[in-house]
Amino acid sequence: MVTNFDISKFSQNFLTGCSKVQKKEFNKGETIITYLVNRNQFCILLSGNADLVKYDINGNRIVTERFSKDSIFGEIFYDITMNSEFVVEAKEKCTVLLFSYDDINEKCKSNCSFHKTLVASMPNLIINKIVELTSRVDLLSRRTTRDKLLGYFEVLSKKHR
Repeated sequence: MVTNFDISKFSQNFLTGCSKVQKKEFNKGETIITYLVNRNQFCILLSGNADLVKYDINGNRIVTERFSKDSIFGEIFYDITMNSEFVVEAKEKCTVLLFSYDDINEKCKSNCSFHKTLVASMPNLIINKIVELTSRVDLLSRRTTRDKLLGYFEVLSKKHR
């Protein structure tokens, strides 16, 4: 599914006038966010690469997802009820827009165009993320490595048409 929302264009038009949004830079190895219950953090990666890392009960580090420019991530996409800690770590220097999902429907004091566009675009952002996660589950649920690779190549060919 492709929606008409262009996250790159949206990010380029970002103005710092919104009081509800923070723009932060992170260096390689720094923690961008930690997924905790009830934080409802929502982020857009403007530049760089980052990993969603899970630390299991034994302290093992498992990379569960990779984020690149224009990726969206945050606690709102994952049910954090397990006995594991999830963190997003910068793989290189990153610039990130951070805001609380709870603040999306509240107008900021300046009534900024960024906030209006974000509110109007949120359904498309969430649908894109759901499609991405569903596609990932579909690929991982295939039985053989051959089927997984063929499915992955099919996804790539559709993405680059």
